[in-house]
Amino acid sequence: MFTYQQIEHYRTFGFVVLRGLFSPQETARLTAEVTSAGA
Repeated sequence: MFTYQQIEHYRTFGFVVLRGLFSPQETARLTAEVTSAGA
């Protein structure tokens, strides 16, 4: 669920940062996939 502050941030700036959405392992895998796709 989004907080009031997150909703207001989205309305103002058009994006929301969701810290902790991915684990460090998931982030490393996503980074590796994106890096290899761009090579």
